[in-house]
Amino acid sequence: LITIPDEELEKFEILWKIFRMEMQSRDKLQIEMLQMMLKRFLILSARIYKEQNQVLGIAPSRLDIIREFNFLVERHFKEHHDVAFYASELNKSPKTISNLFLKYNNKSPLQVIQDRIMLEARRLLHNSDKSIKEIAYAIGYEDIQTFSRFFKTKEKISPIEYREKAKIPV
Repeated sequence: LITIPDEELEKFEILWKIFRMEMQSRDKLQIEMLQMMLKRFLILSARIYKEQNQVLGIAPSRLDIIREFNFLVERHFKEHHDVAFYASELNKSPKTISNLFLKYNNKSPLQVIQDRIMLEARRLLHNSDKSIKEIAYAIGYEDIQTFSRFFKTKEKISPIEYREKAKIPV
C-alpha cells in the first residue's frame, strides 16, 4: 500500500481522467495507449512506494528482492505454487525469503503466491465459460478436488458457488 502525497495527487488525477477517456475510445491504438498509461501509473506508484519504504529504512537491495519475487510470481504462478521455486530463482533459501517478507511485508511469500492464484481463479470463474476442471488445470492444478479444496479454504465457498454468486446481478 502507498499513500499518494498531496504534491503527486494531481498527476494521478490527470492520469485517471485520461484512462477514462481512453476507455471510451474504440480505435486500433486503444490497447497500446491503455498499456502505456498503465505503465506510467505503475512507474509513478513504484517511485512513491520506493520513497515511502526508504523512509521506513528498507535497504534497496532487500526491496529489489521483494520486487523480483513478486515479478517472478506474476510470471510463474500458474506452474509453481511453492516458495522454494521462487527462492531458487532468486538464489536465496526459502527461509531467507520468508524472513525478508516477515520483516518488510504484511504477507508471507506463500500468501503472495496464493493470492495471485486466487485472483486468477476468481477472474476465470467470473469472466469465462471454462469448466471448473479447465480452470483448475489452467492455474496449475492437476485435479479438480485439490483446486476446489484450495479455493474453498481461501474463499469460504466452492468454485461452483462462487461462479453462481458472480452471475447474480447486483
